[in-house]
Amino acid sequence: MSVNWEELIPQIAHDVRALVRKGLSNAQFLERLLGPGADMQASAHLRAIIESQIDLNRFVVRLVELADAGNAPQRSIAYGHATGDLETAVLAAKLECREAMTQAGAELVVQQLPACTVPQKVQIVLKELMDNSLRYRDPGRPLRVIIEAQADEERIRVRVVDNGTGIAPAYADKLFEPLQRLDAVRGGFGLGLAISRAIVEAAGGSIYMEPSDSGASFVFELPNHN
Repeated sequence: MSVNWEELIPQIAHDVRALVRKGLSNAQFLERLLGPGADMQASAHLRAIIESQIDLNRFVVRLVELADAGNAPQRSIAYGHATGDLETAVLAAKLECREAMTQAGAELVVQQLPACTVPQKVQIVLKELMDNSLRYRDPGRPLRVIIEAQADEERIRVRVVDNGTGIAPAYADKLFEPLQRLDAVRGGFGLGLAISRAIVEAAGGSIYMEPSDSGASFVFELPNHN
């Protein structure tokens, strides 16, 4: 019997998240019940349980995002369905990352963008790449992220460049595989670049890392249906 995982994953995720929420609610209720006078060691263990439940919920959400990333309507891009202009996608991603960028003291530079239509999910790709820049920023200098794009009659090419710690070329083949964590200390689930690849490839494009002397440089290309 064949299994249709595209149909099953949302239902599985729904049930798992319901169980996680139940465990989280009970743990948080117990924490409130014990109050500030609770044994410090017991409180620390209870807090660790709560944090792990929160992380588990986030992990399930990310898996659903990965499963959904490659779904049509991206493929029906005749274009007009689930699309918008590139400038709007960049702005939306910028707004989503604004708080994290501000907290990190980071600078975002958006070069003049071509007038072109892209899938709405490009916003997610840009956000994931900006999140990646934040995660791999160099503690010795302020983070600077640059977004630039070019378009011709056939392709739209978008580049996201930063001055972070960079990524060793040896990891280039693994970067876009799910659950590939390059640095466990920096957190994350190893799904952001996999989600980005699924979105870009569903739109008929490609995404890759360019060699860079300093920091990281990611490029994704899409067919130009304008």
